[in-house]
Amino acid sequence: MRLVLTILILMFSMAAADAQCSGRTGTRPTKSGGTMQVCLDDKHSTCMQNNLKGGWTQQEAKARCDRLRAQGLVK
Repeated sequence: MRLVLTILILMFSMAAADAQCSGRTGTRPTKSGGTMQVCLDDKHSTCMQNNLKGGWTQQEAKARCDRLRAQGLVK
């Protein structure tokens, strides 16, 4: 029963994440070594949210997103 509940919670979480993202999505690594589904809308704020959700600190997320901004990959 616990396994079924865990699977349902996971499926609901994934559906909720998809509902929040109306554009492209992708899979990215997390700091702990897993993967997660993220929105790819080229915004600096979304980049920050994705990295924070992945387990990186505020400073790590900002440094990564600032590098992507300098490369022209996020706005």
